[in-house]
Amino acid sequence: VSELRKLCAETAGLNMGTLKLVLKGCTLRDQDDLSGIEAGDTVLAVTAPQPPPERVASLVDSRADGDEDDEGVDWPGIMRQVPARTWCLLGVWAVGVAAASHAGHAIPFLLLSAAAAMLRNLGKRREGEASAYSIFNDFRELPGQLNAGHFERAIRRGEMVGF
Repeated sequence: VSELRKLCAETAGLNMGTLKLVLKGCTLRDQDDLSGIEAGDTVLAVTAPQPPPERVASLVDSRADGDEDDEGVDWPGIMRQVPARTWCLLGVWAVGVAAASHAGHAIPFLLLSAAAAMLRNLGKRREGEASAYSIFNDFRELPGQLNAGHFERAIRRGEMVGF
C-alpha cells in the first residue's frame, strides 16, 4: 500500500503526507495487504483539505472551548476590514431611507437605490474576457451575435454575391 500511495502522490503531484487511499469505503493503511483487490475495483486517492488562510482563521474567536456551537465570530475584526468609505455610504443611505420613509416614498427610494447599486457595480469588461452570460450558458454565443463564422457560411452558400 505504501508503494501504491507513493506512486499516486508522484503521479498526481500531491503531498504524500496528506494522501490517503480508500478501497470499498475503508482507508488503506501502509501495512495492509492488497491481495483482496479484484479486477475492476477502484482505489480512491484523497488528500486532506488545506486549512484556511491565517486571515480567515483569525476571524473565528479563539476563546471557544472546541464546541462548534460555542464558536463566535470576531465582529469588530470583520467590521474593521470594511473600508470607512463604505460605512459612510451605508450611513448616508440609511438616512436617505429614513427620510424617504417619512415622506412616504420609501419604495421608490429602495427601487432606485437598488438600480443605482447594480449600475454602479457593472464594471468594465476587458477584451477577450468572458461575460456573465457566456459563463452561465456554457460559453455559447449570444443569439444574433455576428461573428466571422456567419460571414464564412454566407460566402460559401453564395448569399454575399451582390456585395
